[in-house]
Amino acid sequence: MSLSAFAGNPLLIDLYGLVSNGWLLQNELDDTLFKIHNSVNFQEVIPSRINMLAKAFNNFVNQSNADFQSQYITYCTREKFWLDDYALFQALNKKYGGEEWTSWSMILQNVFPMLLLRRLRN
Repeated sequence: MSLSAFAGNPLLIDLYGLVSNGWLLQNELDDTLFKIHNSVNFQEVIPSRINMLAKAFNNFVNQSNADFQSQYITYCTREKFWLDDYALFQALNKKYGGEEWTSWSMILQNVFPMLLLRRLRN
């Protein structure tokens, strides 16, 4: 499930594509994620994939060429109308352990409806 109408589920990102761009190594995938089983242990797979995506992003930031960096900046600028609020929400969601936002502190509970109203007015 995605937490945004605009952002996709990061667990669906093709890790092989990240390998082909040089942001992950093939042996990292072989060693951690792709053992053949008859079932999936999501409690194990989800944190592992998130860690792989974080590693790929760090490699992207430190190793990508100017063209990829430019595309990234262009994307962030073009999608600013939702991306900033989504990033804030995700950071707070992580801080609060994935709990429903209505269980966060009262100050934060009041922030998100105001963000939505601001978006609707613009």
